[in-house]
Amino acid sequence: MSNRIIKFKFWDKDNKEWVLGSEIEFQENGEPFDLYEKNIIYLQFTGLLDKNGKEIYEGDILLLEDKKNYQVFFDRGCFIVNDLPLLAFVERKKCEIAGNIFEHPDLLSKNGD
Repeated sequence: MSNRIIKFKFWDKDNKEWVLGSEIEFQENGEPFDLYEKNIIYLQFTGLLDKNGKEIYEGDILLLEDKKNYQVFFDRGCFIVNDLPLLAFVERKKCEIAGNIFEHPDLLSKNGD
C-alpha cells in the first residue's frame, strides 16, 4: 500500500491570492464548504517534486528540457505535462517550476510558438 500524501492548495480568484488550507471549512463528507460561492479553486499536490525539491501542484508551469514552459494538468487518471505523464519528466530530473497559471499566466505565451 502506498503512503502518498494527498493535499491541496487553494487560489482565491476574486482576491487573486493563495488561501491557507486551514482557512477553508470542510463538511463531514470531506467536501469544502462554499468553494463555488467564494470563487476558490483547489489544486491537488501531484506527490512529485521538481529538480529543486519543490512540490508540484496542478496549475503549476514547468520549465522542461526543451526550454519551454508547460502547464501541469490532471487528465485520464494521471498528472500530465505536454500530453505525457508528469512522472517521466520528474524521474529524469528534467523539470523545474517556473510559476503557476494564476500568478504568471504569461509564462505559457513565452514559448516562441
